[in-house]
Amino acid sequence: MAATEIIMLDNFGWTASTNAMFTVIIVIVLAMLGILQIVDKKIGNRPDGFAAKV
Repeated sequence: MAATEIIMLDNFGWTASTNAMFTVIIVIVLAMLGILQIVDKKIGNRPDGFAAKV
């Protein structure tokens, strides 16, 4: 849904708003990935199937 909003803002010529929304989305995604990495290291277990054990 956010991607659709970004495309609509870009089509209407609101490039500053488009860039701001895109930046906020990227920051939120990176923050969530960081939080998930911290939780994963703290808990220490992963479900089977994400990475093959070598």
